[in-house]
Amino acid sequence: TRNGRQKSYEGVDLRGANLISADLTEANFKTADLTDASLHAATLDWANLTEVQAIGADFTSAQMTGTRLEAWNIDSTTQLDEVELRFVYLLENPKPGTDDRERRPSSGEFAPGEFTSLFQEVLNTVDLIFRNGIDWKAFMSSFKRVQVENEDTELTIQSIENKGDGVVVVKVAVPPETNKAKIHHEFMQIYDQTVTALEERYQAELKGKEGQLQLMRQQNASLERIVNHLAVRPIPVTQNQLLADKLVVLNLGVGDFERGFHALTAQTWSEGHSLPTTVMGKLPPQPDIPRLYQQWQEKYSHLRSLYQRLGFETRIKQKSKITNLSREDISQVRTDLSKLSEQLQVKVKEWLKSEEFSPIDKKLRVKFNPQDKVRVLVQTENINLHRLPWHFWDFFEDYSLAEVALSLPEGNRIKKSVPEREKIRILAIVGESQGLNTQADREFLASLPDADSVFLVSPNRQELNNYLWDEMGWDILCFSGHSSSQMDGTTGYFQLGGQENVSLKLEELEKALKAAISRGLQLAIFNSCDGLGLARQLAYLNIPQVIVMRQPVPDLVAQAFLKNFLQLFSHGKSLYVSLREAREMLQGLEDKFPCASWLPVLCQNQAEFPQTWRDLYNAGKPSDRELLIKLRTAIEAEIGLTPEDKIEALDEIKS
Repeated sequence: TRNGRQKSYEGVDLRGANLISADLTEANFKTADLTDASLHAATLDWANLTEVQAIGADFTSAQMTGTRLEAWNIDSTTQLDEVELRFVYLLENPKPGTDDRERRPSSGEFAPGEFTSLFQEVLNTVDLIFRNGIDWKAFMSSFKRVQVENEDTELTIQSIENKGDGVVVVKVAVPPETNKAKIHHEFMQIYDQTVTALEERYQAELKGKEGQLQLMRQQNASLERIVNHLAVRPIPVTQNQLLADKLVVLNLGVGDFERGFHALTAQTWSEGHSLPTTVMGKLPPQPDIPRLYQQWQEKYSHLRSLYQRLGFETRIKQKSKITNLSREDISQVRTDLSKLSEQLQVKVKEWLKSEEFSPIDKKLRVKFNPQDKVRVLVQTENINLHRLPWHFWDFFEDYSLAEVALSLPEGNRIKKSVPEREKIRILAIVGESQGLNTQADREFLASLPDADSVFLVSPNRQELNNYLWDEMGWDILCFSGHSSSQMDGTTGYFQLGGQENVSLKLEELEKALKAAISRGLQLAIFNSCDGLGLARQLAYLNIPQVIVMRQPVPDLVAQAFLKNFLQLFSHGKSLYVSLREAREMLQGLEDKFPCASWLPVLCQNQAEFPQTWRDLYNAGKPSDRELLIKLRTAIEAEIGLTPEDKIEALDEIKS
C-alpha cells in the first residue's frame, strides 16, 4: 500500500526494501535495518530514525522535516542528494529537564544542499552508544581486540560524550569504505562478552570477601567518576582538534566599501574535526558606512570634549578645552550622536544581512547551537573594518555566548618556556593619570583570587623595561592611564607619567615584550583610550590576546569595564564570554556615556588558544592529564591490580 504513516517498524529487518515514494510520516524505525533500502522520494517527515542502520540506503529526494536522527548509521554509500526538509533533530528525546532535541539548523531552515553538507561530516564514524554507563576496562580491551581483528582498517577514537542519565556516546573514526555495521556489531558483541567475563572474574577472585568486593566497587566507582568527568563534553583526539573547537575565522580578503569585499571566506572548526570547513561569500559595496562612521566619530569626539569640560575625564590627554558651554549644547550633541549611532547600527546590520553574505550566515547557524561558545575572528588589516561595531551582526543576537575578536591575516605562535608560578602574575602599570581615578583599577587588581599583582606607578622607561624582563614572567599585563593611536591605526602611544611623563611606542620595548611573551604573557589589557594602534603593534609581536578600547573612553566607563571583566574572568567564565558580558554591562551607563558598550574589543592571535583563569593559574604546573595518571595509579594500587594490569591501564589512559 506504500502507507506506513504513524506505524512502528522498530527493530525490523528491512534490508533492501523497496520503500520508494512510501508515506512514512511519523513512522518509528528505531534500531531498524534499512541497509541498501530504497527510500527515493519517500515521506519521512517527523519519523524516528534513531540508531537505524542506513548503509547504502537511498534517501534521494526524500522529505525529512522534523526527522529524529540520533546515532543513525550512514556512510559514503548512503545517498542524501536533494533531500527536502526544513530542519531535523539530532536527539530522539529531549535532554533531561529541557525541551532541547538539538535542532539543526538551530534556527531558521536548511538552504538547498545544506543538510547533505552537514551530514557529510559524520559519514565516517561509528557511534557506540552505552545506555547504562560504561566499563572502561572492558571498553579498552574490546576496542583493542576489534583493532586486531580488523588490522587492515584504521580505527581511532574520535570523541567521548556524556549525554547524561548514564548515556555515553563514543565516536570511532573509520575509513570511508569501512563496513560500519560490521564494526559496530563486532565491538558490541565483544564488549558484552568482556563485561560478563570481568564480572565473573571479580566474583571468583573475591568470593567470600564481601568487604573487599565492596571496597573494590567503591574505588572503581571513583575511577569511573574521574573518567566520566573527562567525558562531560566531547573530548577531541588531538590537540589541534581541541584548539579548533567552536572557532570561525572570517577572512575579508581585499576590497573596500566602494567596491565591496569579494574574496571573503569563512572557515569553521568544530569538535572532533582537525580540518576546517570553508564557505565563500561576499560583502556588497556600502559607501554609506565609512561616511556615517566618520560623522559618528566626529560627534562622539565633540561630546567627549563637552563632558571633559564638565569634569568627566577620559583616558586621553585633552589638548584644549571648550569654553562657553551650555546644557543645550550637550543635549543637542547627544541627540545628534544618538541619531548617527542608530543609522550606523542599521547600516551595519543591513550590510551583514545582504544576500551575498547569507551563505556564510546560514552555514554558521547550521554548524553551531545557540548555546555554543563561538569565537568569531574578523581577519583583516583594514583599520576601518577594525573600528566597526561587529557585535550588531544578527548572529550575535541569536548566539548569546558568541563574541567577535579582531585578527590580523598573519599569526604566529612563538616558542615558550613558562616558569612554574605559585600564583597568576599580573604586571599592573599605572601611567599618567591626571584627572583619572586609577586607584579604582588598582583595587580591582589587588583583590583578584590566586593572583599576585605588582604595581608600577609612573615608572620610567628603564624601570618598566627591567620588570618586563623578570625571569619569573607574567601572565597578564594591565595598563591604566592615558593612551592614543594614529588615525591609520599603525602606531599607538601610552604615557608613563612622572616627572619625565614619557610617551612611549611599544616598539621601544620590543625586546622586553618578546621576552615576557616567551615566558608566558597571555593577555595585555590597555584600559585606556584609543588603543587599536597599541593592539596592532602587540599583534606583530605575536602576543596571544590584547583587550583595548576602540575610541576615547570616559574614566567611569573604563573603571566599570575592568571591574566587571576581571570579576567574570577570575570566577571561571571564558575570556570571550567575560569580554562580551562586561561589554554589554556598560549599556547601563549609556544614558550618560552614549555607545559605551561599543568600546572594548579583543584582538586575537589566530595561532593561539585563549586561556581561562584556571589555565593561567596552572601555567608551568603539571597538566590535568599528568595529575590524572598519577591519581589513577594510586587508585589502582589500592584495588590490588597485578603489575601487568597496571601497565595496561596506564597505557590505556595515556592513549
